[in-house]
Amino acid sequence: MEFAPPIVSDAPVEERLARALNALVRQGLEERGQVCLRLHGDSMWPTIPAGSVVDVQEISAADIRLGDVVVWQQGADLIAHRVVQKVRSDGTLLLRTRGDNCTNCDHLLSPQEVLGRVTTIRQGQATPRGATGQQRLEAVVWVSWWHVRSFLSSLGRHLPLRIRRPLVRARERAEDLLSRGVARVCLR
Repeated sequence: MEFAPPIVSDAPVEERLARALNALVRQGLEERGQVCLRLHGDSMWPTIPAGSVVDVQEISAADIRLGDVVVWQQGADLIAHRVVQKVRSDGTLLLRTRGDNCTNCDHLLSPQEVLGRVTTIRQGQATPRGATGQQRLEAVVWVSWWHVRSFLSSLGRHLPLRIRRPLVRARERAEDLLSRGVARVCLR
């Protein structure tokens, strides 16, 4: 590894530090094919609780599947969200991602923007997460729920208010039960 002199910048120290750490993540993925990161924030709760340690593995664009949790850089931050849809636009494949605990999707990503795929999730610093089959089942549940939720939301806009309110309450109850169930099964 060669030494590179620090670059003088007017950017705040936190932003420069974040950019330097992101460069290290990219370099680790290029050289070793895998890095270990601690994620903060609750956008992927209950699948990935805040503070969890994840292994991120380099992935080719062709290997990205629906339900994968992928990591990409947005500004100075690294984001880890689930792929919920693949979209073709002018012959180009784009990915729609969304955090499991988010109501809105992220901007469309090209597969080349993806740094890697989350392969292992550990709460805290120890216990490894369940088997690959369990991860796939969880991904199917969350992607399916996202499609059901989108359908119910679009349907609700066309219904009278007296029918829409119970529909929203039922959706919220189902989402709460689903979150508790997935957390119980997948995050033991």
